[in-house]
Amino acid sequence: MPNYLFDCAKCNEEKRLTMAMSEYMNKKDSGFYCDCGNKLNQRFGFLSSNIKRSSEEIMNEIKEEARSIVKKIDEGNVQTVREIYGEDLNKQKENYGQPAALSGSFKRTG
Repeated sequence: MPNYLFDCAKCNEEKRLTMAMSEYMNKKDSGFYCDCGNKLNQRFGFLSSNIKRSSEEIMNEIKEEARSIVKKIDEGNVQTVREIYGEDLNKQKENYGQPAALSGSFKRTG
């Protein structure tokens, strides 16, 4: 989707709006306004919103995030364990005993 760059003369802020060309065409006659209420002045220039990453970069990012989560579990980070188990830990302890990640018996292999 295209980016459009505007300046506000009143508050000296630069605004970057992302919208479909059809939306831009519909709004351009009535104008674009800043949060302060002032009409924005459009700046013209080349803007690009495409960011290309290789599948290898994406996979490395996913793997790093997974490693970070496993590290938090290994350290017994209660909030992370709650997010993964998706339920209250006290309820789970009552039903199944303490989760392995909090009991110290959880060991990763490999």
